[in-house]
Amino acid sequence: MSRANEIQSGLKTVDQATRSHCLSKLGFCHVREGRDELDFGYLNEAFALRRKIYDQSAKDKDKLMLAACQNDLAAG
Repeated sequence: MSRANEIQSGLKTVDQATRSHCLSKLGFCHVREGRDELDFGYLNEAFALRRKIYDQSAKDKDKLMLAACQNDLAAG
């Protein structure tokens, strides 16, 4: 997952929804492995991106994805 993050970080065409999903899952996995400091940063960044997307669209899909991101944050 770390390698995927490196690749995605260098791309210019990744949308915010895809980026937030990647950051959320990466942060969740790392926190569960005990690497807390940096990885809660990933989770917080993912949540901020997800919140921004939700605030701009308020679609049901975006509500669900915001809740999934909150779940990753809470479970980490």
